[in-house]
Amino acid sequence: SPQTLATFPVLTPIIPVHSGALRVEILNGCGIKGAAEWAARRFKGAGILITETGNAENFHFARTQVWTSAGVPISLDEAVHRLGITKEFIQESTSMNSTVDVVVVVGKDYRELKEKARERRHHGEE
Repeated sequence: SPQTLATFPVLTPIIPVHSGALRVEILNGCGIKGAAEWAARRFKGAGILITETGNAENFHFARTQVWTSAGVPISLDEAVHRLGITKEFIQESTSMNSTVDVVVVVGKDYRELKEKARERRHHGEE
């Protein structure tokens, strides 16, 4: 019957790199241990491929920033939303390293974002 089909789990294939998934690098720009890894977990989703996490060239970023050379497709819009920031944080960049489409630098607002995410979970919004 159609009911059993509807409840059958949909298996999502592992996305090959060339399939149009955004390749995302996440950098810690605040110096708080684990910030990039936390952001990577939040950012991960459909159409997003985290290629690397590491440290930014300095830890003086006041706010989390997102640079994209691929415009703002829906997958990126959804990812920044999961991170707890808005589209205003996204900047278009033409001078990016060609191995990635998006670079996220986690700023000192990390604690605030983490707190907000915790509250959202608490209120069952996830």
